[in-house]
Amino acid sequence: MPHHPLTRSAVLTVAAAAAVIGVGSCSTAAADQPTSVAWDHAPQEYRQAIDSAVDEYGCTGISRDIIAAQMYTDSRFQAVESPSGARGPAQLIPSQWDKYAPTVKATDINSPVDSSNVLVAVNCDNVQELRAGGIDPTLNNVMEAYVAGPRAVINPIPQHYKDIRANVAPLLDAARPA
Repeated sequence: MPHHPLTRSAVLTVAAAAAVIGVGSCSTAAADQPTSVAWDHAPQEYRQAIDSAVDEYGCTGISRDIIAAQMYTDSRFQAVESPSGARGPAQLIPSQWDKYAPTVKATDINSPVDSSNVLVAVNCDNVQELRAGGIDPTLNNVMEAYVAGPRAVINPIPQHYKDIRANVAPLLDAARPA
């Protein structure tokens, strides 16, 4: 497993969030109650969409809190387009949408339901790639894969790690317990 230098604060944030949401052993059962800062900010429409997406398309290692943290951090649960071309509340890039939307029968990138379904599929594919590369899908590794792709976690390039960590920090903060 690659060694990543983390600050004490980042380690504590990751440990606390992982302990509360059970990353690494989380299931997608409805009994797993979301507890994150992001979940607390999610409109009811998004909570329902995320619940359904995780129940229907989820995998071990991807929780409601992770999906909520990604949507909250990237769009504040708004259907927006970024300067880089990412769209919708899940801020999906066109290649992600094109690859995953058909697998979850999604048709509207701005829909909370469709964007949640695709975001769960993207994350579960990342988890599968992490595991295939011998990397445990911890909260930190899942968020790094979300930001930079699973290959960047499996075969990290030290000079890029600082930028990846800077982009992961707000996601970890949003995933922390409320």
